[in-house]
Amino acid sequence: MCLLLHLVHSAYSSGSVSAFEPPFWSADTIVANLLLVHGLHLFDFFTWNWPSWSISTEFYSYLLFALAVLVLRKRISYLLVAIVSASPLALW
Repeated sequence: MCLLLHLVHSAYSSGSVSAFEPPFWSADTIVANLLLVHGLHLFDFFTWNWPSWSISTEFYSYLLFALAVLVLRKRISYLLVAIVSASPLALW
């Protein structure tokens, strides 16, 4: 939807600016946003949908958490006790 709105806006704007001018609107940044990998520091700048970096990072954090739970099924309680015990120290 955002891409469609951008195309309509660039079509009706009075300037001679291209709809997808690099580097912020290039094809690789659009694909990275669609695959949610733009929050993994692939670019040195915020891409066209810059607020969504947090969703990208959150998505991969959830995947890492699910992988950790699968790998540490039996020992997950020990890990959680260690994390809960270390949290006050980390906050301090």
